[in-house]
Amino acid sequence: MLFARIVRRWAAVKFLVTRGGRNGLQTAIDRRPRMVVVEARLPDIDGEMLVGALRNGVMRPGEPIVVLAHDGTPGERARFLRAGATAYIAKPSGVAEFDRTVGILLEVAAWR
Repeated sequence: MLFARIVRRWAAVKFLVTRGGRNGLQTAIDRRPRMVVVEARLPDIDGEMLVGALRNGVMRPGEPIVVLAHDGTPGERARFLRAGATAYIAKPSGVAEFDRTVGILLEVAAWR
């Protein structure tokens, strides 16, 4: 919920929270968002598989997928980036990084 509050400071952003990865994937298919934020650990689907599915069939090229994770190890970061993530942010110390990263990605999206 902390991240939801951070995103709300951007008035132009419509922030939608879903429960579980499969529901999030279906919502992305139905809604075609311009950016997706994914939890690395989900109860119903492997996070890397979800990122791969988003990158290979839902998100348009260049649309960001941001992964939020508890792990933060270089190996996990590399796996998510190979799967198609644009950014990988470790929590909880990643709050400022999340704010900065999403802000930059929103600015880039506005230029397109």
